[in-house]
Amino acid sequence: MTQILRPSRIEYVRWAVNWMRGCAHGCTYCYAAEMAHRFRKKSRSDWTHPTRVVPDPVAALRRQLKRKRGPVDGMILLSSSHDPFMLGNDTARGIIEVLGEFGLWPQVLLLTKAPRAALRILGDLGAGPDGLWFGVSLTGLSPGLAAQYEPLAESPLERLDGLRQAARRGYRIWTSLEPPLPGVRLTDLVRAVLRLPTYSPPWIVLGKMNARSNRDPALREWSLSLHWGDDRDEAALILKTAGFLESREPRPGGFLFKAELGRPQSVVHPIRCLECGRRLPKRLRPGRASMFCSTACRMRMYRRRKKVEALRNTPGLLRNTPAG
Repeated sequence: MTQILRPSRIEYVRWAVNWMRGCAHGCTYCYAAEMAHRFRKKSRSDWTHPTRVVPDPVAALRRQLKRKRGPVDGMILLSSSHDPFMLGNDTARGIIEVLGEFGLWPQVLLLTKAPRAALRILGDLGAGPDGLWFGVSLTGLSPGLAAQYEPLAESPLERLDGLRQAARRGYRIWTSLEPPLPGVRLTDLVRAVLRLPTYSPPWIVLGKMNARSNRDPALREWSLSLHWGDDRDEAALILKTAGFLESREPRPGGFLFKAELGRPQSVVHPIRCLECGRRLPKRLRPGRASMFCSTACRMRMYRRRKKVEALRNTPGLLRNTPAG
């Protein structure tokens, strides 16, 4: 029997739900497409024409969960090899309903590059403090760059707006900042997410570009760039200054650096303002106040930190996910 729910090697989840072979977004850096081509399961040209691995994925998942011995522990990613809502695919709604029947919503990490389609299909299904985690993959901020590498996905601005709308509907939100496209810094993506006017602070996962064997020379060069360590350290400083805490498990106001980036090191004197990203004058860098270019930036970060800390310390307001 073909399994829909399978163990995953992604470090922050234990399971992944995949019911399609291929993805219509056509991302040029897609690791799943590379593996399918390498092991001759599907060619690169056919990858953008996805096919179901079973005729009825919803019924297959329900049968699998009924037959499974013991509880399903740990986080469940929806999905790891394709976007669950590509081209307005409403099979994802049935999959999520089945996971809800078995009480697994608090463990579900939904990840999409089509949040507007997802919200249209889901409505408020799975929302609430005991519901699933609604997440978007953000790889850049320029619509033109995204159209070059992710031709059929929603634009970065639409993804950020979708994440904001999901928070307004009561979903717990998270975002995967990986892989940053060529020329995009992790710090730019972090600042964009922190500026979202959401009631609930997201859980943020940060990673790097891994495309050393890709056909695109720009992707290969970006993967081998030496900037990743400095970018990681500055992103960690921004998040900690904003009141976020490191967390391997999903939690509002938490963040996780994937193992590929390594552990962040302390940064005493950043070269850019933590709030707006402007390059700091050299005369400001030696002092402790050099983290910001102006009093206005310092106060904006201070207010954001207070908001995150207040939400995190409010009992019962934003419940944490049970440990996997």
